[in-house]
Amino acid sequence: MKRFVKHAVTALFMAVACQTGFVLDTTASAADAAPSASYIENSLCESQCEPDIGYSNEYNGYVLAATKPCPTWTIDYRILRLADSNTSYQFGTPQVNGGWAPLSKLDWSLDSTWQGFNIGFEKPNWTIHFEWLTPMGSEIDGDMADFDWNIDPPQNDPNRLDSHTLSSLRWNDGHMIDLEWKFKWENAQTEIWPMLGFRFQRFDMTASGINYLVPAYGPLPQYDGVDVITFNQQYYQLYLGGQIRRTVCCMGMSIDLTFQGDWAATWGYNIDHHLLRAGGDRFTMENTGGDAYHLGLTAETTLIGRFSLGLQVDHMQIRTTGTHRMDWQSQGYDITWTNGVLVKSRQTSFTAFLRASF
Repeated sequence: MKRFVKHAVTALFMAVACQTGFVLDTTASAADAAPSASYIENSLCESQCEPDIGYSNEYNGYVLAATKPCPTWTIDYRILRLADSNTSYQFGTPQVNGGWAPLSKLDWSLDSTWQGFNIGFEKPNWTIHFEWLTPMGSEIDGDMADFDWNIDPPQNDPNRLDSHTLSSLRWNDGHMIDLEWKFKWENAQTEIWPMLGFRFQRFDMTASGINYLVPAYGPLPQYDGVDVITFNQQYYQLYLGGQIRRTVCCMGMSIDLTFQGDWAATWGYNIDHHLLRAGGDRFTMENTGGDAYHLGLTAETTLIGRFSLGLQVDHMQIRTTGTHRMDWQSQGYDITWTNGVLVKSRQTSFTAFLRASF
């Protein structure tokens, strides 16, 4: 009980000191030089980690930052919002000579809200984290935009857009997985943590209805509320990068800032099913490879005890090329070509998380 009272008084004393900028110590002699307010504030906000909870720092009788136990496990509840984000694929005509590209492009909005968890195993000099996210509901803000170039005769202008339609979107399923390992390069005020990891993304969507923005020739059928295309895409990423970490003190709060940058070797696969095609099922598929670039910034601060709150901003660009396959068995088509094949994604996300450390 005495030990608990001692820690409670110490914590209250530190909180008052961080807000007022000074500590009045009546027990200190006049000959003792008092530390400056900024020194005390920075000391109070220093993050210390010791196995013994009862140890504390003192400076000429001034109680500074009490040490805290080193956490081993962390678990987050995370809410992520994708904004101004999309994924797309496009391809040209099968003829490499005398053809053109693009022939068709489908652009799928990803703007939606996701939730999930992050579990970490942490040691002072290295950590492992696993994260999983899935859409909170079926709603997707934005549309699928379907572009078709030069599809009606006379086909003499590769830049002519004959068809541009919009369709509403919904999630069937979705997953984001991230497994990362990192280690501390140097123990300094500004820490450098090299890292490597694996990311997986799966986007499974359905497009419904058609709004004709650039009408093709002839009468236009109406598809209000009718499902027109299903789409399934996966990205696989092996990434290498690093983090720069620094703890700053702001208004008595210790804030951990982390900047991350990484590059990933990326492989993609996607398939869509044209539900309205006459004459049997028609599928189009892309197998691609390329790379991705990712930047992120995280700020985290302790709330109370073992709980902390964080905000994170990320941006990732993916670009891959490869093969396009049209599989239309009922019409006798199963063709693969490479002309104009491009699969890419732009993803900007904002994440809030609540973390518990044990």
